[in-house]
Amino acid sequence: GALKVESLKDPVLSGILRLLQRAGSEPTILEAADHSLVLGIARIQGPNWYSITVYPREVVDKVAMNAVRNVVLSGAAALLAELLLLAWIVRRQISRPLRHLQRATAAIETGDAPAVLSTPRDDELGRLSDSFNRMALAVQSQVKSLGERESYLRLLIDTLAEGLVVRERNLRLLDFNDAALDLYGVTREQATAVTASGDPVRYGIRQFRADGSEYGPNEL
Repeated sequence: GALKVESLKDPVLSGILRLLQRAGSEPTILEAADHSLVLGIARIQGPNWYSITVYPREVVDKVAMNAVRNVVLSGAAALLAELLLLAWIVRRQISRPLRHLQRATAAIETGDAPAVLSTPRDDELGRLSDSFNRMALAVQSQVKSLGERESYLRLLIDTLAEGLVVRERNLRLLDFNDAALDLYGVTREQATAVTASGDPVRYGIRQFRADGSEYGPNEL
């Protein structure tokens, strides 16, 4: 026989029937008017029956919230892993080479021989390291050349038979050669000694200008 839903006077079944009447031939999901139920409706071809799956709304919401929470947690974990990987890449590929370059630059500034930077990379930092290495080698070569020239001039000055005294423009004593020290009968330490006030110590050294005039006692 046929069962008429209206005769049961069940509001839940009546509401499901009304939703069923709105459903088409394609599977669909509908929500009850009071939002308490969620229905999955699918038409069965042939006998023209309908398969109806009913879920309480709170169950569906709980499942949906669990799914959202899992997606958010998975996304947060993936983002954290990506950030950690990015930080490691930045530290390894950028920060560490820059620190090496900074230490090598500080070594040049203090006059020490800088370590040769590794340049296996074919990017901007690799080219910067290669340029720094060439500059460092040029600086080392120049410093070595200046040192050799200074040693040669020092040897040349010290072997002069004439006494030589070197002064700055403000007449501050800079250096003596050995002949000047022998001439004045003083040591290098005595010639460059200063008093507590910062004035040069006098050892009876008479010194003359290029025009032959002698420096006064207050000029030296």
